[in-house]
Amino acid sequence: LKAMQRDLIAGYSEPEFQRQLKALPAGPAGLQAKGELMWTVQAPVIMRYGFPPTPDGLALSNVVFTKDVNRDPEVAKNNEDLFISLVPEMAERRAREAAAPAQAKAAGAAPRGRSVELAL
Repeated sequence: LKAMQRDLIAGYSEPEFQRQLKALPAGPAGLQAKGELMWTVQAPVIMRYGFPPTPDGLALSNVVFTKDVNRDPEVAKNNEDLFISLVPEMAERRAREAAAPAQAKAAGAAPRGRSVELAL
């Protein structure tokens, strides 16, 4: 299951996928197009793990992630990474945060603590 998650993350993180994701229109048309774009990654991945490349196969591949499975720290982290990879603004923010310590070190500044923003 973890390997399947990692394969989905890898597919969603591909530059071409991210480029197409960012270009999607807002609203219902964009949501449908996002589903179709996601399917280009999902179908081959779920098939590789023995699920039919159909909407029912996708549903089955999700059912195996029970509450107990999702309690596993790596599975939970992968779920977070999957979510972030499908929201371009969050993926860009994560990339900036990951690059910040290296940029600070290169500039000779002391690294700063990590901050968390909460939207209310």
